[in-house]
Amino acid sequence: MQCPYCGKEMTKGFLGVESSRVSWTFWLEHDYLMKHTFLPVTKKKMQEAGGYVIPFGNGINTAPNTFYVCRDCGKMIGDLKTEP
Repeated sequence: MQCPYCGKEMTKGFLGVESSRVSWTFWLEHDYLMKHTFLPVTKKKMQEAGGYVIPFGNGINTAPNTFYVCRDCGKMIGDLKTEP
């Protein structure tokens, strides 16, 4: 997917919630998930794995949604699932 802001290629991944201490969410590359059995469990480990840590304040667990990140301009684009 091309970034609509800068025109460069975006990287496919997903947003998810770190399950044991639901205080942050993250974006992690799809390729990482295909190569590893477990997710990084700390903010530092998530960042070392190339993930993006995003503060998450309300503790709601949801299924991951596909998001694209432009590593050049820092934009994130994705579809959010909403409940009726």
